Amino acid sequence: MRRLLYGMKIFLRDLASNSGSFLLPLAVLSLSVFVLFWFLLARHSLSLQIEKLGSHLQARVFLAPGASAEEVISAIRSKIKLTGWRYISPKEAWREFSNLYPDLASALGEENPIPPNILLLFPPGEDLGKIRAALNDLRRIKGVEDVVFQWEAVRKLRSLKGKFETVGGFLVLLLGLASALIIGNLVAVGVASHRWERKLMELLGASPGFSSVPFIFMGGLISLAGSFLGLGLFLSSYLILRVKFPGFFQPLPPLYLWSVPLAALSVGLLSSFISTREF
Repeated sequence: MRRLLYGMKIFLRDLASNSGSFLLPLAVLSLSVFVLFWFLLARHSLSLQIEKLGSHLQARVFLAPGASAEEVISAIRSKIKLTGWRYISPKEAWREFSNLYPDLASALGEENPIPPNILLLFPPGEDLGKIRAALNDLRRIKGVEDVVFQWEAVRKLRSLKGKFETVGGFLVLLLGLASALIIGNLVAVGVASHRWERKLMELLGASPGFSSVPFIFMGGLISLAGSFLGLGLFLSSYLILRVKFPGFFQPLPPLYLWSVPLAALSVGLLSSFISTREF
């Protein structure tokens, strides 16, 4: 307890005398935590969307104006089994689009760019190659403008997720390393500026570990402050974007909300400990 009180005293004294030096570590750490939370949220939401899309084998057949839905259904049924189908008029398709993307719908105004389409449902476990072959034949039928197979979208989303994880993971790692180095440098400067005070304490019988506590404490406090600042920025932006894009951004599991600040605290304490050992 005495060590913590002494550490708080040194930290507050340094903060009052040189508060500007704490701004850069706080800014970099809060940015790192902010980016990390968004990376985790985007990955989590993308995984849920892929799981949702991949749980059902569906395809949409977009029709040209005046095309017969019955002829298209007869053609596809002659090639592959269906568990069901549903015709979606342009008005109904526009209503679904407006519910999912209200901002984009309002930007388009009264113009409805969505053609009539048919939603095809395939049996679970159906051979994907057989479905693709049947849909490729369906594209050649007169009156069919386009065919979108949901599994192909899932495959593209999985590829996108893999690239996103690579780039996002590298960026998070880079920001985390920068945060650790900046906090370690700040602590090293603090240790150097108080070296005579530490020497005096050690001459009076204090252990080197006791004289290092304030600086490790300093790194931990900066890490906690930066992580909670980043968390606050993330939650504010999340609440705004969740209203703008309803249905996509899913809530993060509670585990992330406390494990990320805990990880930031660990990085701060570790970098501070290494800096005090070096000096």
